[in-house]
Amino acid sequence: MGKRSRQKRQRRREAARRAWLGLAPQQAEPAQAPPLVWADHEGLHTLVPGEAPSPDQLEVLTRAYQEKIRHSPHWSQIVAQLGPDAAERLLEQCRFELR
Repeated sequence: MGKRSRQKRQRRREAARRAWLGLAPQQAEPAQAPPLVWADHEGLHTLVPGEAPSPDQLEVLTRAYQEKIRHSPHWSQIVAQLGPDAAERLLEQCRFELR
């Protein structure tokens, strides 16, 4: 297949994709703002465009985050310093919250 045929096919695919997205042929795609992340005395905060997660999704995110902490190299240090019970209580405070 020649270069012109590939270019033509690519332009057709792009036009079909734009039509499927509801964009005009030369209209720019809607810009999505990057997530905004900051930390303060309350913890780590993130603003992300889109729909708010459901409570079930927040729970799944929380469990996955806590598991990552448990399997991190720092977890053994935390347990050694605080003890297993205090470390687990500290880990329970690491939760995703919607505000």
